[in-house]
Amino acid sequence: MLDFNTTYDVHDTTTGEHLGAARRKGMKSLFKDEWEVLSPAGEVIGLVEETGGILSILRRLIESAIALIALSALVFALLALMPGDPVDLIAGADPRVTPEDIARLKALYGVDQPFWERWVAWLGRVVHGEFGYSRLFAAPVGEIIGPALGRTALLAALALLLSTALGVAGGTLAALRPRSAFDLGTSFLAFAGVAAPSFWLALMAMAV
Repeated sequence: MLDFNTTYDVHDTTTGEHLGAARRKGMKSLFKDEWEVLSPAGEVIGLVEETGGILSILRRLIESAIALIALSALVFALLALMPGDPVDLIAGADPRVTPEDIARLKALYGVDQPFWERWVAWLGRVVHGEFGYSRLFAAPVGEIIGPALGRTALLAALALLLSTALGVAGGTLAALRPRSAFDLGTSFLAFAGVAAPSFWLALMAMAV
């Protein structure tokens, strides 16, 4: 952790040459920290502003929102490139559906509109908490994913607690016995767990 009024040496990462030092002067605002740049002789030769934590969090949130919006638009565009639409699938599965029924369903679900108009309408409903209606479960999507999100959060919290307890205990014991069989074994399991696909690990855990 960086402390105020503590000087940190700055070296060239290639040559190792001592370039000077930097000293954290303080928080210029909630969003920026200010650093003093020192020469090798210890003289202040400049000031540098660094983005603070709050602004970094806000920037990450904005970037995540933009990524989700762009991804949703891409999904709508890919679905529009597919031959047919959900109404055509319904009509193909039920020979009793008439052309009038198909036209009415397409107007009802908006599949007769350009994909970007459907995407904008969908995005507006999502902002207001409306996620559509599931024909499979015969219920609004919000009512379906609500309980599932709760169970998912509980499962994630339990997994985090278990992994933290095992990781701290295993790491402490491995540090006390470096290069031992236990150290090498825990390192191997840790790397294998990170490298293995999560869905495969979940299936193996369910099988056990």
